[in-house]
Amino acid sequence: MHVSSRFVDIRTKLSGSELKIYHGISYQRTNLHAVISDTLDFLNAHPSETILMSIKDENDDTDANSYLSVLNEHLNTIPSNRKLITTSVPTLSQARGRIVVIDRFPGSIGAMIWGASYMDIQDDYSVPTLFHRDDKWHKVRDQLDQAKNDGNKNKLYINFCSGSSAGAYPNDVADYVNWRVQDHLESPGPHYRWGIVIFDFPNIRDIEAVFYSSYYPQALANTLQYQADPPSK
Repeated sequence: MHVSSRFVDIRTKLSGSELKIYHGISYQRTNLHAVISDTLDFLNAHPSETILMSIKDENDDTDANSYLSVLNEHLNTIPSNRKLITTSVPTLSQARGRIVVIDRFPGSIGAMIWGASYMDIQDDYSVPTLFHRDDKWHKVRDQLDQAKNDGNKNKLYINFCSGSSAGAYPNDVADYVNWRVQDHLESPGPHYRWGIVIFDFPNIRDIEAVFYSSYYPQALANTLQYQADPPSK
């Protein structure tokens, strides 16, 4: 968050009265309470910012009522002026200072629902081998361009640059895709919107490229502070 990440992809598993954080089968040694606490600390220090928090249930067979009961206990710890639960895409002024919840869990709490008609999501995470990384990059690029050219401000574009498999580890995919995303964003042109661009292993220039090309493209070349490595072959 302190390097300008504003979207967090939280994967949870219900364990008693706790929602532990997982990625697939891997326990991340933390829980949703800790994530919320850290996010509130950030927003209290930076009340003009916002955090979009996608909350997903990593268990396919979780009892929806049990999950929602525990989730609501967690969300109720967030002060009302620090959370936004809405079924439509909010404006930035509505979202400032708040955690905006995105629903990827069983049941509903009235939050934005993952995959709803007002979202356009590119999340093709399967990259079978290193030779398929260019396929992934093309999907990321196409989603960037679609977001750029869509005049519907009520549609939320979400674009995952990440991918992996036994034949292509996450860092190998990131090494190939991230540089190309940065280069694409830095190309000359008018002000653009790219939607939410989600990186694995971003460096500061990746993040700055998204920010400055969306708002200050004319100053992009003079403002970026770090040089990225050249693209992988």
